[in-house]
Amino acid sequence: RSLGLKGDIQRDSVIFQMGGQTRVVEFGQLVAAPGRPGDVPRFRGEEAFAGALQAILEGRTTWVGFVRGHGERLVDDFAEAGPGLSQIAQMLLGDHCEVRTVELPEIPEACDVLVIPGPKRLFPLQEIQAIRLFARKPGKGLIILLDPVSKEDPRGSGLEDVLQELGILAETQWTILNVVPTLGGSTVSRMHVTS
Repeated sequence: RSLGLKGDIQRDSVIFQMGGQTRVVEFGQLVAAPGRPGDVPRFRGEEAFAGALQAILEGRTTWVGFVRGHGERLVDDFAEAGPGLSQIAQMLLGDHCEVRTVELPEIPEACDVLVIPGPKRLFPLQEIQAIRLFARKPGKGLIILLDPVSKEDPRGSGLEDVLQELGILAETQWTILNVVPTLGGSTVSRMHVTS
């Protein structure tokens, strides 16, 4: 029978539905990345399922959408070395947020926070306009993580203008932090390296 779900549901998802409330737990949310190479991934289904059930029982939760399609870091990539987006997704699930992926220019109305984690390619104008409109909506949050601009493509992501409209100056040069120990503690010096 139809569950009345809107949008794309990935294969191997678990769907919780009660009284008009629906929560989807995708496969990538069920497995935690191994801490070290060679370790076995850990099953995190209990946490994801508990969060989904609590969200249904308590009402609406925060819907966090991670953008993909521009070379971004993937929220369900468990092959990352060290802490990555999969660990952040697990923390969000533990805080009873709903974590989904978003492919622009479509941004679901249910999305409360849009995360763009390190895009590697320039955004088309239609997608930049969708982000611009989303950022202007009351009650919506936007998190953009930009990597330094490469010498091969100094244009950046194309999101720098959107950030400037929001009053944020995006510095996309390489930044090197030097921590120098002193008698009174550590001193941090910052050096920008432009490409």
